[in-house]
Amino acid sequence: MGEKDLTEKLLMDYNDVFADILNAYLFNGEEFINPDNLENASTHSQYKAAEGELHEQERDVIKYYNRDKVRVHLGIFGIENQSCIDTKMPLRMIGYDGANYRMQYEEENPVPVISIVLYFGTKQKWETNLKLSDCVNVIPEFQPYFNDYKVHVINVAWETEKNKLLKGDFAIVADFFENMRKNPDYVPDNPQKFKHVDAVLKLLSVFARDERYVHIPTIEGGEMSMCEVAERLEKMGIDKGVEQATLQAIANMLKYGVPEEKLLEDYTEEEISKAKKLWEQKS
Repeated sequence: MGEKDLTEKLLMDYNDVFADILNAYLFNGEEFINPDNLENASTHSQYKAAEGELHEQERDVIKYYNRDKVRVHLGIFGIENQSCIDTKMPLRMIGYDGANYRMQYEEENPVPVISIVLYFGTKQKWETNLKLSDCVNVIPEFQPYFNDYKVHVINVAWETEKNKLLKGDFAIVADFFENMRKNPDYVPDNPQKFKHVDAVLKLLSVFARDERYVHIPTIEGGEMSMCEVAERLEKMGIDKGVEQATLQAIANMLKYGVPEEKLLEDYTEEEISKAKKLWEQKS
C-alpha cells in the first residue's frame, strides 16, 4: 500500500464516512447503510502464487454490514482508493473479492461482496479497463464460458450530482476534487464544517501534493471549514515569507562579517543557525 492509500484510509475507516459514501454513490442518497451497523473486517488475505508460495494482499477498507446492530452479516463492502488509473484494476479486484468469498467457505450463510473504487484523479476520467475482458484477450471460442468481472469505479471529481448527496466529511473531499478538476488554482472556499479534521487535512495534503495542509494548526476534537483552512494557509504563507526575509537579512549580515555576538542582540540562536545554513547553501 502506498502513502496515498494509507493516508486516505484514516478517513475511510470512520463508519459515518464509509456509510455516507455508499449511500450517496450506490443508493442515490437514501440512508440505506446505517453506520451503527458496520463492523470492521480483516483487510488481509493470502493467495498462492504459481511457484507455490503464499503471498499476502491487503485491501484498503472493508466492513461487514449487519442486521440491526446484531452480528448477522448481510454483506461485505470494500472500498479501494486510487489516485491514478490502473489499467489492470479488474485483475486486482477479482483477487480481493475472491479472497473475501473464500474466507466464507466454511460459513453456513455466506454473504455477497460488493466493492467500489474511489478514483481521485482530476485530469482524466477513468472510463476504460473496467472489465476483466479489457485486460485479457478472450478468443471467440472461450467467450461463452468466460465470466467477465466488472469493476465499479467512482470518478469522484466528475460525480457532480451524486456528490450533492453526500452529507458528511466526504462531501468536503468530493467538493475539493471536483473544483480542482475545474480549476487547478482553486482556493478552498466551502463553508461546511467537517469533524474528522486531522484525517481530512492529511488526505488533502497527499492528494493535492501540498504539505501545508498537515501543518495547519487544529484544535483536538474541534470542527473546521475549508474557508478557515484557506485563511490559515494564507497566514502560514505570510508567516513563512516574513521568516524567509529575516533569515536572508541575517545571512547577508554574516556575509559582510557582522559578529554573531552582535546578531544575538536582535535574533535568536535558532534564527542565526538557520541563516548560516541558508548562507552555506548559496555560497
